Amino acid sequence: MSWPAILLTPTNRASLLLRRLTFDPCPAKPHGMDCHDARTFIGTTEIVMRGEISWEVTVTEPAHTDPRWPKVCACGYIFKDEDYWQFNNHRLYARSDTGEELTLRETTVGMIWNAPWLIGVIGTHGAGPDGQFLCMKLPDGREWMIDGPATGGGKWTRAGVPPALTVTPSILSEGYHGFYTSGILTNDLDGRTYGN
Repeated sequence: MSWPAILLTPTNRASLLLRRLTFDPCPAKPHGMDCHDARTFIGTTEIVMRGEISWEVTVTEPAHTDPRWPKVCACGYIFKDEDYWQFNNHRLYARSDTGEELTLRETTVGMIWNAPWLIGVIGTHGAGPDGQFLCMKLPDGREWMIDGPATGGGKWTRAGVPPALTVTPSILSEGYHGFYTSGILTNDLDGRTYGN
């Protein structure tokens, strides 16, 4: 199976979540976490940019008496007042193929986006030739930093315009080995298959 690359473009909107959590172990492992964690989506809002990579929302955090706050973890644990209360916002990105909006936490295989917040971070390289720092979701669920350090040392070389890129050499992560050529992420060279 191969996957066409889908470019994600940042919007001026964010998804809003109310989250309750505690770091006690949870057998249900909700949201892929090892702790009690419950989240409620409460809508979207416009964002105000505070630079290239930071923004804020103008919506205020709901009072802890608001009934939309999660009360129970998937395992049945009932949250206490002293457990964490988080009012989260996540920037929305538009898919180039459908226009559908999603957060980077909701990406699927082949989705590609610019991550300027990674430029110059320890262990990464600078931006690519177009000034962007591109990332992609791989079939094994990992995020590949196209403009980051290559597995064998050095850096990947990319040509073309996103999402129709060709990147060399091959991609090697813990659970995927393949190529990204002419905008297509190839099937796994080691014969692995994936559920998507």
